[in-house]
Amino acid sequence: MQSVEDFSAVSNFNEAETAALRDLLHSNRIMQCAHVIAGKVFRAGDYNAALDLLPEGELLAGAWLAAAFLSFDFSRQRFQELGFPENLWRDTMTDLVIWLRHEKRNSGVTGLGEKARLWTAHLYRGDVLRFGRLECNQRYFFKYEKLLDNSGNILVAPGEPVINLHIPEDGSMKLELCSRSVKAMAEFFARRYPEYNWRGMICTSWLCDTQLADMLPAESNIVKFQSLGIHFPVDVAADTVFRVFGNKDPFTLEKPTLLQRKAAEFLKNNGVFREEGLFISRNDLEAVEFDLDLLLEKKKKSGDEK
Repeated sequence: MQSVEDFSAVSNFNEAETAALRDLLHSNRIMQCAHVIAGKVFRAGDYNAALDLLPEGELLAGAWLAAAFLSFDFSRQRFQELGFPENLWRDTMTDLVIWLRHEKRNSGVTGLGEKARLWTAHLYRGDVLRFGRLECNQRYFFKYEKLLDNSGNILVAPGEPVINLHIPEDGSMKLELCSRSVKAMAEFFARRYPEYNWRGMICTSWLCDTQLADMLPAESNIVKFQSLGIHFPVDVAADTVFRVFGNKDPFTLEKPTLLQRKAAEFLKNNGVFREEGLFISRNDLEAVEFDLDLLLEKKKKSGDEK
């Protein structure tokens, strides 16, 4: 079995987080639950398993973190069996500490909260992979209404393959960094799935909500990212409040960021955040060799000419 030191090093845990993990591993009650979670969810991939072994709260959050520790060797072996390089596994494993710190920051609990649990299992099993700044599903098929370009041509239709992007919260969204990620993804799919004729890249996220553009300066990285493609509706409740404020009261923050201040004003005026989808066509990406800064300039120029 892996050591705590190895697990912590790959997961980028600090000393306090490593010490907290050790404490969890010494709790018989937590570990009994953790072994069940590791076996049913992380190893077997049963995302609908009944896991009412502990009440929701600190103990269960700790058990999920302990299950991630118990599944560490399994994850490394699974990536090897899938033929993925070691560096891809290591990059993907860094997502764990993001959620660990999110939970600690917002609830004071050491462990994985509800939103992080099955997501972490997907990462461990290689269903979602991280390429630098961004993550994507191994495979994903468009499930929304068909999208058309300005001439009425179909850009993507339901059931067609796309690369589904996810944006971890642990870094800048500079387009330069995102460019490296999408290029690495395209190269991965070309090598791994040459028959996977993806039509474009999509991102469904609270970050794609165009209402955010009214709250942020035009030069913000979020607004720039939103401008790279066309938007489409997503019938999913937005988790913007959780993402921006965590479990804190939006109206009583002592030193809110610009986005927190603007979002609180929006909520005070009965605003409702949306989850939106963004589609960036493969043709557009390949035309600029996945340079998103260049793509943005082309989009702006095209808009000005109209």
